[in-house]
Amino acid sequence: HSYLLAGMHIPVTTTVTEHRADADGSFHWKGENSGLLAGWSTWDYVPRDGGTQVTLEMEYVVPGSALGKVADRLFIERSQERAAHHTLENLKQLMES
Repeated sequence: HSYLLAGMHIPVTTTVTEHRADADGSFHWKGENSGLLAGWSTWDYVPRDGGTQVTLEMEYVVPGSALGKVADRLFIERSQERAAHHTLENLKQLMES
């Protein structure tokens, strides 16, 4: 799969390292990402008030020099926040349709 960053598709490979379904109906998933934006992400799905609360947490490593990392990290963080929000909104629409 790929991340969309500044209009470019950045290829990333995700390997599932954890997955767990609990007796209460909740589900946990963690994946390690390799590629230009290496890192990890976790997804937690918890039954809540007749619906499901979804929590997404992401961490990644920005390649490059220290100064470039600071500037890029600010840009990438904003882009990734928008992408995560968009992903969660798409998931919500899909589940509610």
